[in-house]
Amino acid sequence: MLFHFYFQELLKYSTSCDGVQELQEALVAMLDLLKSVNDSMHQISITGYDGDLSELGKVLMQGSFSVWTGHRKGPTKMKDLARFKPMQRHLFLYEKALVFCKKREDHGDGYDKTSSYSFKHFLKVRIFSSGPLPWEL
Repeated sequence: MLFHFYFQELLKYSTSCDGVQELQEALVAMLDLLKSVNDSMHQISITGYDGDLSELGKVLMQGSFSVWTGHRKGPTKMKDLARFKPMQRHLFLYEKALVFCKKREDHGDGYDKTSSYSFKHFLKVRIFSSGPLPWEL
């Protein structure tokens, strides 16, 4: 899907023409569509979640992060965290939850490579916002 590149090129050379606003709106719509398709492709690769992921709302963001966890033996002090090795986790921020997954090895060759994610944990979240979220500015 290279349509967004076409819109970007058209905008680059159409700064003083009629229809620039419509081209800008088309580019924003195309980028939103690409994000939605990308998020959906990652979401359907989550395995091991007992429930319906669509009940968590729309995927707002997703990406890989280093995550530190404390041991269940008791509270963890900040100085003790330095001794723990971070775990790589792929996080999905939904409207109602933050889902932690472990990314599994890619399967296939070339363009056929796909990732899968093993569900590990989730935290319920509540996002209070009537406008753009801080990471959308």
